[in-house]
Amino acid sequence: MRSSTLLDLAIIGGGITGAAVAREAARRGLSVALVEKGDFASGTSSKSSKLIHGGQRYLESFHFGLVRESCRERAILSRLAPHLVRPLPFLFPVGESGAPSKAALALGLALYRLLAGSSSAGPTRFLGRGDPRLEGEAPGLAPEGWRGAFRYFDAQADDALLTLAYLRDAARRGAALRSYCAVERIDRGKGGAASGISARDLRTGETLAIRSRIVVAALGPWSNGIAGLVDEELPMFVRPSRGSHFFLPPGTLPVSAAVVMLDASARRCYAIPWRGGTLVGTTDADDPGAPDDIIPTLEDRAELLGAIRRSFPGARLDGEALGAGFAGVRPLAAPPPSRAGSPAGVSREERITEAIPRLLVSVGGKLTTARRTAERVLDRAERILSRDFGRTAEGKRPESPLADGVIPDPEAFRAAVRRQTFEKLDLSDAHADRIFEREGSGALEAVERMAREPELARPISAFLPYTVSDLVWGIESGLATTAEDLLSRRVRLRWESPAEAGKVAGLAEETLRRFRPKPLAPGAV
Repeated sequence: MRSSTLLDLAIIGGGITGAAVAREAARRGLSVALVEKGDFASGTSSKSSKLIHGGQRYLESFHFGLVRESCRERAILSRLAPHLVRPLPFLFPVGESGAPSKAALALGLALYRLLAGSSSAGPTRFLGRGDPRLEGEAPGLAPEGWRGAFRYFDAQADDALLTLAYLRDAARRGAALRSYCAVERIDRGKGGAASGISARDLRTGETLAIRSRIVVAALGPWSNGIAGLVDEELPMFVRPSRGSHFFLPPGTLPVSAAVVMLDASARRCYAIPWRGGTLVGTTDADDPGAPDDIIPTLEDRAELLGAIRRSFPGARLDGEALGAGFAGVRPLAAPPPSRAGSPAGVSREERITEAIPRLLVSVGGKLTTARRTAERVLDRAERILSRDFGRTAEGKRPESPLADGVIPDPEAFRAAVRRQTFEKLDLSDAHADRIFEREGSGALEAVERMAREPELARPISAFLPYTVSDLVWGIESGLATTAEDLLSRRVRLRWESPAEAGKVAGLAEETLRRFRPKPLAPGAV
């Protein structure tokens, strides 16, 4: 299929950066199409630590601007998507070997709050070792030599659902989206400038030619392959760094606050409350392998298990307790490893490059700052459009909530969803919170539908808060097209409980046959 319409932007990549760029372009009134070679958010954007954070540790490398911007973006996202972004307390033990001193950590956290300003996520306090709140939020926390812990706040979000919220908002504003569509070539026009993309639908074999004034490559860890798409020698764009995580089922290591742990080399990792269980991660190691094939290694498992045992010496865990886990690749904008030292010390700031005329490549950045990265990409694109085509770039529009994020009083609304979920469906608060997270402002209508159609309220997991309605939402509104999309990213059973994912694979296939997507946009690519 060849598009006769000349679009403003063609975006390659359906992760958090591409999704945010598509939304920002549509917000500014530009015509935009986005293609992704797999499922949306199937790369790093569904394999992060699920944190929306200022990056307190970046203060040690003097990245004050990144911390300030990240804190600001954390506050903005909390307003734009209150159903997805929620405050999360952190505990940073003091006194253990390798940890910063109490004075140094107090100073760092004070600076953290100062940089956050009015966007601070919550108060910071020191809790002495005998404080009952420590045992309440992190039972069994007792690293050797510790004297207590600082308690501070950041935030948490389901990274895949946040990416989908950007995409769904972009589609509602007119952006055309297509998953499982691989770009085979970046087309070039006058003077060698990018003039669009040629792609192939991996399901149907259909070929697409999309003409555009600007091409944006938001390929994350796949960015070093851009040279092959333009048939030109280009510098390496990213330094791949593997981050592995493992999920501990409910009851295994019960924490209600994220706990900062230290591995054998005193590098920070975390035990993070997630879906009633605990997410443990992340590692930070150079990995030159193909991003599609990245999996947690035995060394990753041993490293994180050792960190748990140091912080929770009473925990009786073996390697099997960590479950299947997952690994993602950070697309760090950095020089080769021989010139950059440890990947843990590399800046997470984004880099936007015009690799060839009218081809913008965005690498680096974080889940937290994707919205701001998108603004910078669009500012750059609009300058090019104005210069080359005599357009008058539109001014920035006032920021608006993401899809289903118009919730004036989120906590009161969440309480109402919990009440209705219990009264009408006899489901737990955890199930209600999942409905709220998934549906946002439409949560009460979703509860009503589940009451009318009891099949939708049937749980699909013995210990995780998922129901058939999660699968239906994934198909009707969540842009899923395969059972794997549903089980790995609309619900997380593939890594939270592989055994349960296997049990409901047939149900996922059946649901795909029975339900159809609701229209989100005027058309598709």
